[in-house]
Amino acid sequence: MEQRPIVVVDGMNLFVRHFAVNESVTTSGEPCGGVVGFIKALYGLTCQFAPAKVYVVWEQGGGCPRRKKLFPEYKANRTKVKSDFKAVHLSPGEKPTKKWIMDDTENKLRQVKTLVDALKHLPVCQLYVAETECDDVIGFLIRNKLKSENAMKIIVSSDRDFYQLLDEPNVKLYNPADKSFHDGPIVKVKVGKDEYVEIPARNYALVRTLTGDDSDNIPGVPGLGFKTTLKLFPSLLEPGEDHTIDKLLEVANGHLKADKKPLKAYSSVSQCEAIIRRNWQLMYLSTSTLAYNQITKIEGAVDNFQPKIDKLGVIKFLLGAGIVSALNFDAIAYQLQLCLLRP
Repeated sequence: MEQRPIVVVDGMNLFVRHFAVNESVTTSGEPCGGVVGFIKALYGLTCQFAPAKVYVVWEQGGGCPRRKKLFPEYKANRTKVKSDFKAVHLSPGEKPTKKWIMDDTENKLRQVKTLVDALKHLPVCQLYVAETECDDVIGFLIRNKLKSENAMKIIVSSDRDFYQLLDEPNVKLYNPADKSFHDGPIVKVKVGKDEYVEIPARNYALVRTLTGDDSDNIPGVPGLGFKTTLKLFPSLLEPGEDHTIDKLLEVANGHLKADKKPLKAYSSVSQCEAIIRRNWQLMYLSTSTLAYNQITKIEGAVDNFQPKIDKLGVIKFLLGAGIVSALNFDAIAYQLQLCLLRP
């Protein structure tokens, strides 16, 4: 019999979404929207999916040392914001603006710590592995640790990097920003304002190695986007065919030798072999992205986790932070008990 689903949450992705838009403040006037919004979202996810297990995966942010060593400019476009919130003098009862909240790194870190400590009282398994990224931990869970679970695995994130995991059986991606579902084996990728292309999930990471990723500051082959790449290599649209960088280079070099007037893009692909191979190491999620001790830590955290709920404990903790009045813990506790603590 198929089990109830397992929900795997990209912790910082969901937190930042609420940190940016939720205007809740504590009794002392400090912003706490990230904490309030996250816990409410967690309640909504358990109501919507009735999961048997919930994993929340955290990361420190920025690029991990392994990728930085491979490509020092990786995620260099994500500049650190300075905390100027405390320099802003607010009148009594005045709420800070969203810009001030977003610029306040100190408050952001404080909210994350508060949230992590609060979740320790709830039947949620939190995972954090130093010097690696959330994507790698979630990739290991989906492709390895949870693979044998006879249940739907639902990744909660707006990050399209997880499209590559949708080729795995019983895996879906839920985007909390627009409440959309994505699953395999074919994924729909937006390439323009109202334009999409459909591509096998198994080939998504390979296409990205050619096109690059602006959000992570990873340059690709000059002039190549999704549409151009699929035009050059139409076999990438075939879900049953395995592809490798070697095969794509073979196709490009074949056209350069056989065609009277080969497309310049084939020459660009051939000349950028080192970039393509580097990008694959940066983008593809596999166990090779994790060290043995990191894998051991993940497996130990999952195997040894004992779900329990301490309603009074979490209320007392958040009351001390001046947050509890914004949350309905009776409803939250009941729903978490109903889903995560029942046999």
